[in-house]
Amino acid sequence: MASFKETFAKIEAAIGDLTSLEVTTYKGTINIKKTIDAKPADNKELDFSDILKQLTVDGADIQLVASTLSRLDGDTTAFIDKNASAAELTAHAQLLDSANAKRNALIQVIEAAVSGVVKR
Repeated sequence: MASFKETFAKIEAAIGDLTSLEVTTYKGTINIKKTIDAKPADNKELDFSDILKQLTVDGADIQLVASTLSRLDGDTTAFIDKNASAAELTAHAQLLDSANAKRNALIQVIEAAVSGVVKR
């Protein structure tokens, strides 16, 4: 069982992640020049960000469609490209909803962890 100090450190890190929520939606094309072996080594989970770092790009055409930054204090900044289609905006809204749901789930985990520590 984790000590109070270890639990508190995990809670503190999670709270740092909760102070803002940013969702950015791009559209475009990326031409891959060199691919990599996507099989995870040593039965590790496949890390998509690691795969992206290893790719060699042979040209890209990427445009920002929409970006939303929401802070814990309620301040929200949003950008929407004037040429964004309804489908692109719907996709961005769905990503934002999904990110909010994940953040809310994380808040529930933190509340449960704090509640468990306090009851000890």
